[in-house]
Amino acid sequence: MKKKRAYFGGSFNPPHYGHLAIAAAALECGKADIVMLSPAFAPPHKKGVPIASYADRMAMTELLVKEAGLPGLEVSGIEGELRYQPCYTCQVVEALTLRYPEDELLLLIGGDSLCTLQDWKNGRELAEKCSFITYPRHGWVFDPSIWEHDTAEKLQNSLMEGKFLEISSTFIRKSLENHGNTVNIIPESVEKYIREKHLYGC
Repeated sequence: MKKKRAYFGGSFNPPHYGHLAIAAAALECGKADIVMLSPAFAPPHKKGVPIASYADRMAMTELLVKEAGLPGLEVSGIEGELRYQPCYTCQVVEALTLRYPEDELLLLIGGDSLCTLQDWKNGRELAEKCSFITYPRHGWVFDPSIWEHDTAEKLQNSLMEGKFLEISSTFIRKSLENHGNTVNIIPESVEKYIREKHLYGC
């Protein structure tokens, strides 16, 4: 049976309840049957940012998903298998399409990414060929005028309704380092992992 499988990529540095809320919303509204949280192997836009190893970010994401216990929520290690540096979404899409030929592949992205999609590597080709699920981000408004009519309409229709937690990973890392309160931000199991591994200066 064909399923709607959404790829949700990110640094997950660390993964938090904001990520979980987005994935859960995509499942609950019926836009996706499966959401795969996929930590970036080598995040290209994180220069100068304290970043945990790929293995640690995978482990923390697995803890987040395990705690959630949501049917359809998975962790994907596709970027670690590809090991591209940098790894572009178009490459991941190609690999996932080959892996799941019977499923419809969607990209789960934020409104900020939607507004800059035309600047991605092969971004216009992705916009035309792929299906999307987009969660709103504060301060970002999609401009359909830069796209062909059919593509613009498809991208506009990808938007999920509702408000989502604007959680800053930078804030989480600083809170952890200073022994601040992370309740309702990250699961206890993820915080325990971070402190046991002495990540982010903890």
